[in-house]
Amino acid sequence: MVDYLALGHIHKRYDASGWIYNPRSPEAHSTSEARDDWDHGYYSVDLTQADGEYDGPGRLAHDIEHSHSRRRPFYTIEFELTHYDSAGKFETAFFDHLKNEHGAFRSYIDREEFVWGSNRREPMIDLRFEGTLQFDRGSFRVDELADRAESVCDAF
Repeated sequence: MVDYLALGHIHKRYDASGWIYNPRSPEAHSTSEARDDWDHGYYSVDLTQADGEYDGPGRLAHDIEHSHSRRRPFYTIEFELTHYDSAGKFETAFFDHLKNEHGAFRSYIDREEFVWGSNRREPMIDLRFEGTLQFDRGSFRVDELADRAESVCDAF
């Protein structure tokens, strides 16, 4: 008989049958895990003897408490690129979009779940370009776009 089973590696929180627990990773490891509906955290477990001396399985009681961890903010910036027939026009429009998005980004990263005291985890930005590229793929400089977003938003 097993009294308590602590699991790991699977990044989503779950428990089963009152003795199987997987806490969820304290930090998101992908943009899909960064969604607000993922419950990041850890379990505090108190194991005590049910009565008398411990003499094997079935003799330990456990008290489980799930605690939420302060996670890193992930912010998604989406941009439609179909309308631009040159890299120059696209980049100008994208950089303007970054500036316009900055206020919403700051509001998002200032949410209570990301700030404790005077500390905030460094935010990550998920850039999503959607549509059909209308200019040469070699002119679509993803690294430069990411560097610019990192600079404007003070994120990585």
